[in-house]
Amino acid sequence: MMVHHWVMTAIKRFQKTGTCVTCDGAIHFYPAPVTDEQAIAEGDNPSGQWTHLDTSDWIDNPHDAEPGPQSA
Repeated sequence: MMVHHWVMTAIKRFQKTGTCVTCDGAIHFYPAPVTDEQAIAEGDNPSGQWTHLDTSDWIDNPHDAEPGPQSA
């Protein structure tokens, strides 16, 4: 049996909020868990995913969350 140990970075990787340009719905950016070395390499462009906050955006009009230019 393999046991995975996730190492969380000590470097702060901030979540972001914004508005989807496709549907004008509220979205949130969740940074991916990475090591300190990965966080340093990514700098101000962290890996992660934007996600719609309203479940109806997932069900009624499924599409990728597209942050607008003022999403931060």
